[in-house]
Amino acid sequence: MAHTIPGAAAPADDRLAALAAVAGSLRRESHVLHERPELLWQQLYNRLQWALSPLAERLQPQRERRSRPDARPWINHYSRLRESESLLLTLAGQSGLVNGCAVGPDGAWVVSACTDHTLCIWDTQTGAVRSTLTGHTGMVMACAVSPDGNWIVSSGGGHIGDDVLKIWDAASGAEQTTLVGHTHWVRDCAVGPDGTWIVSASQDGTLKIWDVATGSERTTLTGHVSSVNACAVSPDGTWIVSASHDHSVKIWDVHTATERLTLSGHAAGVSACAVSPEGTWILSSSRDGTIKIWDAATGAERATLVGHVGEVRTCAVSPDATWVVSGDSQSTLKIWDVDAARADSRSIPSGHVGGVSACVVSPDGAWMVSASGDCTLKIWDVATGDEIATLTGHTGPVSSCAVSPDGRWIASTGGSSLKIWDVATRTERATLTGPPDSAWRCQVSPDGTWIASLGDDSITVWDAGTCTARATLAGHARPQDGNRHRVNACAVSPNGTQIVSAGGDGTLRIWDVETGTEQAILSGNASGVQECAVSPDGTWIVSAGRDRTLRVWDIVVGAERAALVMSGAAQAMILHPFSPIAAWGDAGGGVHLARLVGIDFGPLVVTATSHDHELTARCPACRETFPVKRAQLGTELACPNPTCNRALRLNQFTLH
Repeated sequence: MAHTIPGAAAPADDRLAALAAVAGSLRRESHVLHERPELLWQQLYNRLQWALSPLAERLQPQRERRSRPDARPWINHYSRLRESESLLLTLAGQSGLVNGCAVGPDGAWVVSACTDHTLCIWDTQTGAVRSTLTGHTGMVMACAVSPDGNWIVSSGGGHIGDDVLKIWDAASGAEQTTLVGHTHWVRDCAVGPDGTWIVSASQDGTLKIWDVATGSERTTLTGHVSSVNACAVSPDGTWIVSASHDHSVKIWDVHTATERLTLSGHAAGVSACAVSPEGTWILSSSRDGTIKIWDAATGAERATLVGHVGEVRTCAVSPDATWVVSGDSQSTLKIWDVDAARADSRSIPSGHVGGVSACVVSPDGAWMVSASGDCTLKIWDVATGDEIATLTGHTGPVSSCAVSPDGRWIASTGGSSLKIWDVATRTERATLTGPPDSAWRCQVSPDGTWIASLGDDSITVWDAGTCTARATLAGHARPQDGNRHRVNACAVSPNGTQIVSAGGDGTLRIWDVETGTEQAILSGNASGVQECAVSPDGTWIVSAGRDRTLRVWDIVVGAERAALVMSGAAQAMILHPFSPIAAWGDAGGGVHLARLVGIDFGPLVVTATSHDHELTARCPACRETFPVKRAQLGTELACPNPTCNRALRLNQFTLH
């Protein structure tokens, strides 16, 4: 490729490549820009910064101009986007979770089934909604397309009277027929290869075969003893396979409506099933974390695929039957080679026997504590990785943990209880009990005198010394999206005077710790706010919402200063200890970094430590420890390191 210098006319090949890159980025960001056109520069730059050198060089002057002190703040997402280069479009517009989708036989459109009670038919070239199908009164659980593409079938659930299937005209979007007969959610549906019948799988434990022409029920298949979660039809239409919560997979004869075989081997509910293109084998995925391949003629297990760390929720077979794909509850997809499939008997390392929900490192970095769904906490030696102790006492899953600033005690939450543990003796100091589901996340104050525990409806501030409740912070409204949590997260200001809460109602609220009063409400999210953090100078809040946005708020004026629209909701968000940089994870396993351009931190808040009647403080920027005087507490000073000289503010309190 020809090269050029900045400012000179680019060769034709470079110009064409640049235009193609810009056009592709516009296409990929079209769903964002439709809602937030003012983010055009930011969203495009975050993609184009990874483009070939000539284009990246030409973007640099504009970036510098937009990074000046007088420019509007923006967010530079400088982690590469975790998406395939083959991504063409993101189809956004439905207001709930997408439970299923199907492609029209000509590939010109797709249909999606959503928890917002609708189906949408999308144009695959433009990404536009062709039509929205309304008629279900509950969640749409699944959908399928007829072989000729003339009609769509959908299954419903989650609302009284909507345990039905509906047939829709694919061209007009009009509802043609409602198939009534199931007594519980209809989890899945499939169409026979000749397009004359439909099979449905229901939480009522049955499958039903329906006549498309008349809308009548042909037969009911009974034999499962729990919910039937999925179904699939053989390529020749002579048999059906079903996956059930009763741990089994069954094969049914379509003509006789009888059970041919029961395939047993999974240790938990079976979530999905698929049939190979030639119909010789069956694939199943389970909550036990495995995928199994079964012989369709004999029912024998051919292979077990092990490697997922969560329940496996879906599976599919490639058109040539050489590989299969599976997806788990950790939002991970795995592709498996069918010919190389072998049973895997891996040893399980020592540690927790349930999922780890949280982990925190001690202030001195010598040990860490982990919280688990197995109802325990474990203390680990950071240097050796050895387990130091197991803390038992919770009667349910431990959802969070925190360490006191002096490293002497641990707080943990589970169910309705908050427990305090002594690190030296590894024993329980106290149990603080509130209403049911009143403690599922906790934070310790910077001075270690109080603990904030999050419940479904409020935040309780507990005195760490007396173990009594100081205040209850309640004000968030009940979420409209079905999420039971009114409060999803909280953050404490570095001086310990304020708590910020993130609500399922789409707001952030700032609370005065001393009085327990609400100081401000920050609104703007279209759905629940999942995470929040306060900057190390105490003047900014960064929040992450279920609407896939990262937002920066000015605490003093209570206004949004910048927003980033992401490909997925952020999880486990933190801020850099001295620079305007945010880090977060996503449900797909990605870790992201973003620079908050135009956001300047003021003096960093630090806490002095008292040892042998001497006070010292540590600069977060250069990590140098230096002596301070008691008279300097509560004042600003500069880091004495001449190569740093960072502005600092000492807290009024000290740690011992």
